[in-house]
Amino acid sequence: MAKKTLREYMDQNEFFYVPEIYDCISTRAAEMNGFQMVMISSSDFACSQTGIPDLNLLSVDEYCHMIERITYMTDMPLFVDADEGFGRPLQTYHGCKRMARAGADCILITDGNDLSRPGLASIEDACRRLRAAKDGMEGTDCLLMASCKHEVDEDFDGFVERCERYIEAGADIICPLEINRSRKYGGKLGAARKAADAAETASGPDRRRMPIAPGPAGVATAAMVSVVLSIRTILLPGGALRQETQRFLQKIFLCKLGGKNPLTGVMKTAGLHTDSREST
Repeated sequence: MAKKTLREYMDQNEFFYVPEIYDCISTRAAEMNGFQMVMISSSDFACSQTGIPDLNLLSVDEYCHMIERITYMTDMPLFVDADEGFGRPLQTYHGCKRMARAGADCILITDGNDLSRPGLASIEDACRRLRAAKDGMEGTDCLLMASCKHEVDEDFDGFVERCERYIEAGADIICPLEINRSRKYGGKLGAARKAADAAETASGPDRRRMPIAPGPAGVATAAMVSVVLSIRTILLPGGALRQETQRFLQKIFLCKLGGKNPLTGVMKTAGLHTDSREST
C-alpha cells in the first residue's frame, strides 16, 4: 500500500494531533498509540543528542540521519522543526534540499532572528529565508510551514500581513504560535477564530486559502487547516528521565500486545532496569 501523503491528509479537511518526537522509539510509541503523523522537535532532538538544552549545535547531517532512520521505520508523515534554517538563506536552501530528499514531508521554518537571538527577523529577511527553503524543496512532495511569531494582541494587522507575505513567499502552512498567548480576543480560541476569519477574507477567488496550524495548545476551529502541531503527549528527553521513559514505553507495549513485553531483552542487553512483574 502506497504511503499516504501529507497533502492527502490535509485534503480530508480534518484535524490531526502531531506529537513531537526525537528518535525512532518515540516515533514507534506515537504510532502504536494511534497518531497518524509526527514531528521532530528541534529542542527535544537537540537535548536527546547532546544532553543539554538546544543551543543550535546540531548539523544538517545529524537531522538527515534521524529523518532517514525515522522514515525507514514508519510510513507516517514526518514534520521537521528546522528553526531558523541553519543560518543564511544559502544554508537554508542547502539544509531543506537535503532534508526533503532524506524523507521529510514538511519542514517548519521560523521568522525568529538568526541563531535564536531575541526578536523577529524583518519581513523581508523572513521571506528570503522561506523562499530559499521552498527552492530547496523543489522536485519533492515536501511542504513548507512558516512559523509566525509576531505578537497577535499588540499588532493583529501586522500578524496578518506577515502571514500573507509568508504565503506569497511559498509557505504551504502557517503556524501562528503567538495565538496561544492571546488574551485580547477572548483567549487563544477567540484569537484562532479571528485568524481563521482573516484567512478566509484574504482568500479571494484568485487566491488560495491561507492554511493555519495552531501551536502547542492545539486550539483550532472548523475554518482552519487540518494539522494541529506540538501536542506533547509522548516522551520527555534527557538522561535523568530515562527510567520513567522506559517504564512508560513498557506500559505502551504491554497494553498493545496483551501483556508481552518485547522490550525486555533489548533493555536487559542495554543494561536498563526492567520490572519483572511487567515482563514475560
